[in-house]
Amino acid sequence: MTDFVIKERDYDKVPHLLTTEVPGFLDSEEYRLLDSEDRKVPGLVTAAFTRYFEGLREADALERCYAVIEKLAVSPDPEVQNLVVTEIFENLQGSDESLGKIKEQLGPESRRLYQKWME
Repeated sequence: MTDFVIKERDYDKVPHLLTTEVPGFLDSEEYRLLDSEDRKVPGLVTAAFTRYFEGLREADALERCYAVIEKLAVSPDPEVQNLVVTEIFENLQGSDESLGKIKEQLGPESRRLYQKWME
């Protein structure tokens, strides 16, 4: 019989990553609105993160958000990259000007995903 090990995928780690890499998110209204079960679902947590991100104005907090978006974008797990597109980019709301400013701040891999999504 062959032994095998079940490894946790990067996708399953996304809620923890978002709440530890962006500390303000953990204390946000957007996160508090999620119940304990929802907080385990990467897509729901990422969508709440996007709402939090859109409301930020402080440079330091925004910088942390862009850094974690880039970290998600470089994940080798395609489901994590899909979260960047479906739960962040598709949920961003705002004028073309504000979306353009967001795009300018993205890291290289997240910008590549954004451009691919826009095609």
